[in-house]
Amino acid sequence: MLTFTHVSGGASPTVECVNDLATLCGNNTFVAAGAAAGLVPLGADVYRDQLTHYDWWTWDSYIQDSYTRERLTLSGGVRQDWQDSRFLGGCVQANVLLPALLPQQCQGAVGTGHPFNNVSPRVSATYDLTGHGTTAIHASYNYYYQTEIVLANGLSNLGAIDVSWGSNLPSGANCFNILNINTVTGFQTDTVSNNGLNGASNSFNAISSIVPPRIFRIDLRYAF
Repeated sequence: MLTFTHVSGGASPTVECVNDLATLCGNNTFVAAGAAAGLVPLGADVYRDQLTHYDWWTWDSYIQDSYTRERLTLSGGVRQDWQDSRFLGGCVQANVLLPALLPQQCQGAVGTGHPFNNVSPRVSATYDLTGHGTTAIHASYNYYYQTEIVLANGLSNLGAIDVSWGSNLPSGANCFNILNINTVTGFQTDTVSNNGLNGASNSFNAISSIVPPRIFRIDLRYAF
């Protein structure tokens, strides 16, 4: 099964009324920090593109037979499962607002190097108590393996990563001077100096113009 998902980067700003009071929203327009009424920045989350690009394989086979003697029927079988997966690589673009903090990144294809090939037995017995098929006792034993077909999902360094700022003071004045890099996969948490998101309303006007994320996904499944 081939899976490809691309989610575009962007930004999500959060604003509040001055002093977090509904009576101080003014005309619901952005104002500079320290204004008597209006909307002031509270926080922002700026994020980069994210990509998933995998190919998963699984092959299954099964053989079974049964033997009946008088009222007793015995059945036995074996199931074979082969599974593997691979990250196919790709690139994600830099965030247009903070390209230095959220730069372009590419990663080549990589496999797990650990395919799974499991053989599972199946055994059952049925005894007809009456000889007419109306009442029977059945017992079975089956062995199962948990699927590991998505093992390659942990090999990607192109997952979600974002830079967050906030929460701000209720007046709109900046309460601290750092940006936190919060990671999901493939990156270490770090702290860097501020890059212009200092509570000024013009920074948030720019962020609010970013379109919502767009998702492009393809799933191809095949079996034979």
